[in-house]
This record gives sequence, C-alpha cells and structure tokens, in this order.
Amino acid sequence: MTIKPPKDLGADERKKWREITSPEVWGKEIKPQDADMLAEYCRLHVRKLHAEKMAQETGEVVELPNGTLAHSPWVRIADKCRSDMLTIARDFGGTPAARMRIQKNLASAGGKKAAQKKAVEQSRFTVPEAPAAVVRH
Repeated sequence: MTIKPPKDLGADERKKWREITSPEVWGKEIKPQDADMLAEYCRLHVRKLHAEKMAQETGEVVELPNGTLAHSPWVRIADKCRSDMLTIARDFGGTPAARMRIQKNLASAGGKKAAQKKAVEQSRFTVPEAPAAVVRH
C-alpha cells in the first residue's frame, strides 16, 4: 500500500514526498501514521530552498534602517528549516547515527545481516547541507 501525499502539499512538496516515500528509499512502505511528519519534512524542504534562494538574492547580511548590519532573516529561516529537517530525519533513521541505531536494534532482535546492511546503506532523506556563504552589501 502506497501512502498518498496530503492534498495540501504543493507541487514541489509532492515531488519531495515522492523522493522520500518510495519503497526504494525506505526499503519498505511507510505507515499511514508517518504521513503527517513526512509531509512536514517536505514543507520544510521547500521552505528551506526558498529561503536560501532569497538569501542569495538579498545577501546574508542586510543593512537595517538605522545603518547597522544584521543577519538576513532569510538565513535564519533556512537555518531553522535545516535544523527541523535534521530532527525529523533522525527520527526516521535518515542520518548515519540513526541508521546505526536501527542496525543495533535489528541485531538485538535477531535480524538478518542483509537487513542490517540495508538499514545502514539506505538513506531515507536528504540531509540538508548548509549553503556556501554569500555576503552582499
């Protein structure tokens, strides 16, 4: 059974949904109770990309009306999205440490070596990377 994306996801969010919920990525089908959290990951991914684009266009440092320099709010938005995405990825086994945790759980439950290897090798999510710094005045 394939879980369909929530109807409120936009086109880019649905694209990310298809990337992270395919059986090839998971090695199994996702459960219906996971849908809301995975949808949030997709929303955060699209929001992060938009914020990074805006930070590149406007610069990572902005000048306030009083003349002082400050971090762009777009950078803060992208950083918050990245942090939240990483939290979700950890919860779903999308980081190396989480995959090791899964491997240990499988081993302690008597799982097969092939299942352990698959859990370690598969990446369920793209772990967000920080963009290169762009500073404009």
